[in-house]
Amino acid sequence: MSNYSVSGLGADHQNMLDSVVERASKDEAFRKTLVDSPKSAIKAETGIDVPEGVDIRFVENEGADLTVVLPDVESEEISDSDLESVAGGDAWIDVSQCNGDNNCISDKTETKEINN
Repeated sequence: MSNYSVSGLGADHQNMLDSVVERASKDEAFRKTLVDSPKSAIKAETGIDVPEGVDIRFVENEGADLTVVLPDVESEEISDSDLESVAGGDAWIDVSQCNGDNNCISDKTETKEINN
């Protein structure tokens, strides 16, 4: 049983990884190759090519190492429906008693048209 965890791996990939790590724990030359050139070391041990676009890294156990995978960047584009709701040139606002914090107390329901 391995003493590490990799999320998202199927059983075949986990077995491949276990094989690679086990060999690296016993074979210093393979271990060096695994650290220096992980894709070629995996190919040599398992016959499996790591797909393009997949980065894999092995590091020596020399203290803390944390890798955080960031989510995809959110699009800042405005959807067509959002654009339609703000486009058109005229806007209606509630003319209320507001302080500088945009906390408004409305004691009347008067609206005023603002032309942009």
